[in-house]
Amino acid sequence: MSDVQRKGSPGFAWGTPKTKKGRRTVALDPASVAALRQHRTRQLEERMALGANYTDEDLVVCKLDGTPLHPKNLSYKFGRAAKAAGLPPIRLHDLRHSHATLALRAGIHPRVVQERLGHANVSITLDTYSHVDLAMQTAAAKLVARPGHRHGVVTVTTADRSRPFVTTSVTSRPKTPLRRSPTGP
Repeated sequence: MSDVQRKGSPGFAWGTPKTKKGRRTVALDPASVAALRQHRTRQLEERMALGANYTDEDLVVCKLDGTPLHPKNLSYKFGRAAKAAGLPPIRLHDLRHSHATLALRAGIHPRVVQERLGHANVSITLDTYSHVDLAMQTAAAKLVARPGHRHGVVTVTTADRSRPFVTTSVTSRPKTPLRRSPTGP
């Protein structure tokens, strides 16, 4: 596995991923797998039509003749397709951010999101993508307050993440107030 790296202007060169996490297997949904298979079939047809004029570098994204497509061209074509679809201006890389944020909002475990993104540790994922908004706060409050949910431990951290607070009883009306954890400073 290798990726295209920009090496000056206007060229690019093959390289390896920056870290071990850059080389990973990522599960895809059935619709994405079907789209990739259809794309591969189309590529094979183009390859057969061009015969010896096709440059086989085993690329998923390439020009019709199999040669590499410059990353800037791919970004440009993505931007045009997004505009044609009526989407607001969005960069191709923004899809990575959207995927992470939507996965976390959908309740996907942060460790799973971390692995999908290839982050070295889960704190990078959470620090970058866990944008807590009022809707998420409301959903959490409703979940914790539901009937039958009487005991648990909730950790809330301050902005500097150095002074944790813990409550040992969580209900729709907490029986014990938030208090400084005995392990905290």
